[in-house]
Amino acid sequence: MRFQTRRALEAAYWVCELLWPSRCGGCNETIGPDAGFCDACQVSVLTLEGACHRCGLPQHAAPNARAGCDQCLTTPWHLDATRCGAQYGGALITAIVQFKHGRHDLLRPLAQLLVAGLSELNVPEALLVPVPLHPRRLRQRGFNQAWELARRAAYQLPAPIRPRLLPQALVRIRDSQTPKQGRIEERRARAEGAFAVAQAHAIRERPIIMVDDVLTTGATLNACATALKQAGARSVSAVAVARAV
Repeated sequence: MRFQTRRALEAAYWVCELLWPSRCGGCNETIGPDAGFCDACQVSVLTLEGACHRCGLPQHAAPNARAGCDQCLTTPWHLDATRCGAQYGGALITAIVQFKHGRHDLLRPLAQLLVAGLSELNVPEALLVPVPLHPRRLRQRGFNQAWELARRAAYQLPAPIRPRLLPQALVRIRDSQTPKQGRIEERRARAEGAFAVAQAHAIRERPIIMVDDVLTTGATLNACATALKQAGARSVSAVAVARAV
């Protein structure tokens, strides 16, 4: 039965690909079904070499340095580990924005950028928690991109290292996402106290892996980590599709 179901899903996928061919996340050109970007746009999707274990920034970080780099050791940083798929730039910016505005076909290539980070963290008994949207913003968008990315990435992992999804562990009690611009200190002030733990019993003494699409200053993820640790989480790590450098 499982074999027949898998064959049926594969057949449905190829029918959809025939009717609605895959398009590049950067320029919308038609591409192969297994690619997220055309060759020209793929060149602009840059990896993060030698990124800091704690904050994910490549600057001033020795490879595999678990203690942290100059950036996260001298600023408030409450995440225990951070992994990001690529630099926030080039075609990846366009793809993330289009995904948020309804290009759900881009979920697969964007979620794929999370898989390596999740595999590398490989935290036993971890819970996978997406960064929540404020209810008003969720109604406007219709879906939480962090939850969709977390769900898709998790199911690409082998069962022994697949973290359990806990989508409602956190709630956003204040919309801190607007305005988006501002100094790092201003962003931290807006994010502080914007999140609350809704399932304290489920996260107590458990390692948590947060999921988001973009990590810029880290204000949002650090505010989430603070709320989770105050509620009893053993540790809080994070994975993101892209990291601003």
